[in-house]
Amino acid sequence: TTSETYGFITLESPETHDQISTFQLPEAKGVLQYRMFSLPIYPENPDPQAVLGDDLGSYNPAAWRLFRYNPSTKQYNEYPHIPFFAPGLGYWIIVKAGGFIDVRGRAADTSQPFIINLEPGWNQIGNPFKFLVDWGKVKVRHGSTEVLLSDPANTWVDNALWEYQDVGDNEAEYELEDELIPWHGYWIYNRSPEPVALIIPNKTVIETGAATATVKVKARQAMSSPQNWHLKIGATQGSFGDSYNFLGVAEGASLYRDAQDLSEPPPILSEQVRLYFIHLEGEEDSHQYATDYRPPTPSEGVYEF
Repeated sequence: TTSETYGFITLESPETHDQISTFQLPEAKGVLQYRMFSLPIYPENPDPQAVLGDDLGSYNPAAWRLFRYNPSTKQYNEYPHIPFFAPGLGYWIIVKAGGFIDVRGRAADTSQPFIINLEPGWNQIGNPFKFLVDWGKVKVRHGSTEVLLSDPANTWVDNALWEYQDVGDNEAEYELEDELIPWHGYWIYNRSPEPVALIIPNKTVIETGAATATVKVKARQAMSSPQNWHLKIGATQGSFGDSYNFLGVAEGASLYRDAQDLSEPPPILSEQVRLYFIHLEGEEDSHQYATDYRPPTPSEGVYEF
């Protein structure tokens, strides 16, 4: 059978569950053509050269580049010094000439949730399944405790899904999303000093689970108290932009880091323009934040960015 899902053509064999998925990469004309992607499929041969080489040729950074963030070193590693392709993992790619890529393999098991292990710090992830996943249903497990990302008991992982997008006017930047789309790649931040498990619900949960509220920070605009306010600030330089930054006051917020203070995703390139808040009360390090919300107070406040 043949189906087209989110711009990717998939050929499936019901007898063996083998699949051939074809997707297109744009011609590289600048930073807009960087793509963070993932595979909702176990390739027959997971070596990126085996998966991509028949379409893009032998690995050549002048023709195409593939790299992935290493949370341990806080640096990017380029192929071949990256993990082999597997569902749940995200990668950066840019292709000079663009073109189509085909991948043959088998789909992830949909009879149970999929586990993505998150190292401390920033992790590149992807949707392991071939259907949309509601981010509001994703859970985190730390030791024996398992809760929704939106649960106040979750003090380990930012409830924020960041994606690099072309936002028009020849600009690209990070945006927050509220669903995992097949083949797309995302950033997620593990605040804990220990690895945790991200639990992606399987198809059965998607079909029968109750509706959940969006997790986009944009929903903050519906503030219920006149004491609450926020200000959006941004910066642009050439084709790079960073406009998803908020400072403000919100009931339930803390002077210290809390669930409303989201971390700033890593840049793709060192010259990429970035805007972030650099300090919250009680912190000695220079952690970078995309949002900084404080509790209502009659005194003046200073936001450093």
